[in-house]
Amino acid sequence: MEQGILPVKIDFAKTGLESCFKPYKVLMLMHAWATLTQEEPEGSGKLWLKVNELLPDGETKSRASVIFAANDFVDMGIWDFRDATGKGGHHRLYYPLLSQEEFWGRLAETVKQGINFSAGRKLL
Repeated sequence: MEQGILPVKIDFAKTGLESCFKPYKVLMLMHAWATLTQEEPEGSGKLWLKVNELLPDGETKSRASVIFAANDFVDMGIWDFRDATGKGGHHRLYYPLLSQEEFWGRLAETVKQGINFSAGRKLL
């Protein structure tokens, strides 16, 4: 993937992070930006518990959904991880690679490059 490009679909009928991500993914991102660092990362189990704690009453997400979302964030370059060993083998401990401000900057650059590409590279 080209540096700076975020592979997200944007729904301009929505605002904020909800324009790019499902609500539970927004909760994951906000939690990570508020509490996680490279020195204090978090595994999928704790992320899953936090997401289900923050979801409205009656809603839950599977641990697999949280793991897939976390790995998608890694693939997008929003999060990174370090490998740790523990019960059951190797585990990923996730932390944000981009701040929220850097995310929005990258998204703006992605939109700009997409428009330029669609215009046959005649703009920008």
